Parts: sequence; structure tokens; C-alpha cells
Amino acid sequence: MPPSIIPYRHLLRLGCLKRNYIRHLSTAPICLKDANSVKGELLSDQRLQAMVAELEKSANLQQGNDILLESIETLKPIQEVITVEELNKLVNVFEKSFSVRQLAEYSAVHHLPRNKRKKRQLIDGIISKHWGIQTVEEFDAAREKEALERRKDLVRETFPASFQQMFFIIGSNGDTIRTIEEDHQVLITIDVDKKLYTVEGPSKAVAQAKKEILTHMNIIQEEVDVPKGIKENTRLRSEVNESLVEVSKLAGSFITLEEDKFSLASTSSESLMNAKRLLTLMLSEMGATSKKALDSADHTVVHTHMEYTVLPMQDSSSMQLYDKKLNWNKLEYRNKDEQDDYMVLDSQDMIGGIDNMKDLLVKPLHAGAGDNVSLEARFGKLLFYGDPLPLTPTTTNISSLFKNRTRFFNSIPPRKITTPYMPMIHSLDGGFHQRTIQLEYVNQSLITDDNNENSDLKRLLVEFLIQEDGNLNVKKVIAEKNRSVVDIVGVHGCIDVRLLAKQYLNYTEKEDHVQALLEQCKLVSYGEMSAPKQQSILNERLVLSDISFINKKRYLFDDGLISVNHVEQQDKKVKRTEMMVTSVEPQTLDTSNAIERWPSFANILKSIARKWEY
Repeated sequence: MPPSIIPYRHLLRLGCLKRNYIRHLSTAPICLKDANSVKGELLSDQRLQAMVAELEKSANLQQGNDILLESIETLKPIQEVITVEELNKLVNVFEKSFSVRQLAEYSAVHHLPRNKRKKRQLIDGIISKHWGIQTVEEFDAAREKEALERRKDLVRETFPASFQQMFFIIGSNGDTIRTIEEDHQVLITIDVDKKLYTVEGPSKAVAQAKKEILTHMNIIQEEVDVPKGIKENTRLRSEVNESLVEVSKLAGSFITLEEDKFSLASTSSESLMNAKRLLTLMLSEMGATSKKALDSADHTVVHTHMEYTVLPMQDSSSMQLYDKKLNWNKLEYRNKDEQDDYMVLDSQDMIGGIDNMKDLLVKPLHAGAGDNVSLEARFGKLLFYGDPLPLTPTTTNISSLFKNRTRFFNSIPPRKITTPYMPMIHSLDGGFHQRTIQLEYVNQSLITDDNNENSDLKRLLVEFLIQEDGNLNVKKVIAEKNRSVVDIVGVHGCIDVRLLAKQYLNYTEKEDHVQALLEQCKLVSYGEMSAPKQQSILNERLVLSDISFINKKRYLFDDGLISVNHVEQQDKKVKRTEMMVTSVEPQTLDTSNAIERWPSFANILKSIARKWEY
């Protein structure tokens, strides 16, 4: 083939197809000639060369336009505000690098006005209008002009508001008022003494901010009687009043103590009910009601000859919000006494050793032959609430410390204390690591003046297992009929131990009793769950006590399931680490019939207490 001929023979039929479309005067708009009559028609080499040249010319023009657009775009400054010198340099580059036609083509592609054809006008249109570039002087002038216009439109309006309304305008830690200021670009000032708030800014912004503020001022109010214990105890009244600030933040409601009434204000009925729930739980835990605190012990056991030193104790991250500001003390033991000479505090009942404490713990349950009873133990310090201590440690009679409230404080275990124990294998209840969510409900009769305390459903524990994909599986549902709690002070002179016996029914296989409750439990985020604040089950009114997210490390030792738990309580805003021992059947982890395993359980507690050294 001669070198001057381009081998595009596959295009030969292009001309044939074009010639075959012939316009006729008939009703058919386009007809094709007989295909047989054009089979042999091919384009000549000269005509083919011309067509190829036209195609190449069109492609070259398009490529040239793309290069032009890209080259102009490369000149665009990174910053939109530049100096006059930088602007002059940019204009000079445009003047020398591009023609009027090229600038007009660029303007046409970006739909810029083309009625002005002078080169400088095209350049100004690209730089100023299209790119939005301006000099520092132009930027400052525009900002000053805008500020002047804002000052001309600046207004200041003052409105009355009650203390309750101010609480919701300000929001938790000032979040609400800051959000309103940022969203509407206004300044809000609150005068608490005069019960006024002032909004400053542009007139339209002030009107919008005022409209949003009003949405936080539609409040619902209710009053609750103050318990008799608070009326008669000035110190307790002061402590409760101080704790109301934290409870108000947690509940998103405004709670105040006025004379013999608690005044509650909320923006919704749901928030108001939640505030009443948290207030009732707080009063119960602080010993301000006629009911026993939910977390209190039935008995406290001490050594007959142990010497104690009283030291102050404070851990704000691990304490409940209404305990953080109080003066707590703990006991340090001056001798490592391992003698079995325990006695019940404020009693002459001698017990002997831990092996003999089964009856003291289990008898109050009045358990029958077929009843399920579980045993648990936790390790920590029994804290005593009292006056600030002198600067030097003191030794005192432990009985005198029980005049006021106590609290069992779970302690972080020593790092190597679990070394001798075998981590759980994966085939047994999911293995070593486990993340669960526990919901604790209490019967309303335990925290209110309701005298019906003979219910078979005093507490309910619902535990969910969090799967790797984030889904929830029901792990267990335990209905608690009775419980007994004993605190042992200074086990082997190292640590305090809380014993807990539960008489319970297993509802895990009877989900129909709690189906309505389970269906309302939703995981909102990694550390937050939505659950009913109150629920009626088997004609019993249950109140949510708290929701705990627990990361567990689990070990097996004889008949004991030993777990080191990192706990985050959703309502109480508490983070703590605890060590817990549960009596189980090693092959199935069944917690029932724990009374029969008491000797093994007691030996595990003593073994751990001996090694509790930091």
C-alpha cells in the first residue's frame, strides 16, 4: 500500500450509508435504496483522506481548547484575598499570555458575560467575578461596610424570665445559650438577680434568636413533698440541696428545695417523670427517706482486735454524682491479722472465721428447698461519711463511725492478682473477653412510701450480650425475690469484702414476662442505651435504677467465676473497675445451688484477700 494512503478502509461504508438516505416526496420521510445496488460502492482514497483530515482537525481543536482552559486555571491563586502587587502581577501574566479570543473562549465556557470585549474587562471578569479574587484593601473595605450596615441595624431587647426558664435557656454547662449565639450571631446576657435576659444583634437575628429562646421557656412544673428525715436534719437538708445541682443537670430539669416541697420544672412530661425518678433514687441512696438505701448492707462484720487508722478517701470519677462532694473516710489496718475472730458490729454475736458466715448471710432469705440462691463477692473499701479529719491519721473505735451513712467502694485489683487463674475458654459462654449491658430495675415499693414490700419481684436484672456486629442478644433475665448483704471489714488485714446472696427466679427462658420491656431496649451508641424508665411486670411497678456497660475479663478457679470488670454507669455517670467472684458450677456456669458450694466459695475469697497487695 502506498505510504500516502491511510488504511482506514473500515470507514469506506460511511459515505455509502450517507448517500443511501434519500429524501422522497412520498409520505415516507426517508427511504433506503436497494441494498444490492450499493454493495460495491466504496469511497475513493482521496475522499477518505479528506474525511480523516476533518476528524483529526476537530480533535486537535478540542485538545487545544482543553489545554487553554487548563493553562488559565493554573493561574488561579490559592488564597482569595491577595495584595495589590500580587494582583498586578497576575493581570500582567494574563496580558502577555492570552489573546482576546482565548479569554473570550474561556469566558464562554464558564458562562461569563461577554458583552464587553476589551481584554482588560475580560481579565477582570475572570479574576474578580469568576474566581472571587480581591485585594486586602477591597476585603477590608467590604468588611467595614458590612460592619457599618450591621451597626446601623443593631438592636438590643430585654425580656423577663424566671429562674426555671433561665435554667433551660442556659442549658447544660451553657451549651444551649452558646448554640443560640453561634447559630444566630447574637450576644445573650442573663441577669439572674433581676430575672432578665438581653439579646443584642441585627434585628432579624434577634427576632430569630428570641423565637428559639421561647421554645425553651414552655415548661411543666410539679411539686413533691420533702421526706420527714430532711425536715428534721439540717445537715442532711444542706447536703441534699447541694446535690440537686448535679441531679438537675443529669435529668435536664430544674429541681429546687423550697421549704417543705421539691419544685421540679421540665420542658416535657417525659423529662419531668425522669427527674422524679432520679430524685427519688438520690433521696433513697442518701438515707433521706424511711426506706433502707438500695446499696446498704444488712450486717457489718469486723475483727475483735483489729487496729484501724482512719484516712480520707475521694475518687470523683468512681463516685456517684451526689457522693462526690461529701467527706468520705476509709480504714487502713495496722496489723495483718489472720485470726478467725470476727464479730457482728454493734452486737455481741461472735462468728469466728469466714467459713462460719454462711448462716449470717443466707438465713434472712428464708429460702426453701427448691429455691435458687446465688452467691457473689466484691472487693474494695467500706467508706464512712463524716466530718473532715485532722491532718494527722487517727485511731478510733469503729463503732463510732457508723453514726452516719456508709458506702461500699469497689477497688481496682492489683495488677498480678489474676495470674494464677485460668482464663475462660471460648467454648464456655463466649470465652475470656465479654462486653455486656446490664439494666437494673427495683420495685417501686423499695424507694417510695408504699408498704407492699412482700412482693416476689423486688428487683429485676436484664443483661444483654453485645455481639461483634453491634447486635444485642439477651444473656439473662433474673427476677430477684430477696437479697442479703454482709460487709466484712479487714479480711486478712488487706481488703474489705462485700458478700451478696440472692434468692431469684430465672426469667431467661420465660421472656414472655418481660417481652414488652425487651422490645423497648435500643442501643443508641457505643456507651448509651434507651430503655423504659418505668415498667409494669406481673402487676408490679418497676423503676429503672441504672444502666451499666461492662467490659469483662473472666477466669475460672475451682467453683468460682472471677471477673475483672470495667463498669460505666449511664445515669450515675460513674466509671470504675471492680473484681467480682460468683459461685458457679464449673461446667455450665450455673449460679443456682450456691449454698452447697459455700466452702469452696469461702476459700476463694480468703485466697484473693491474702494476695491483695499493691
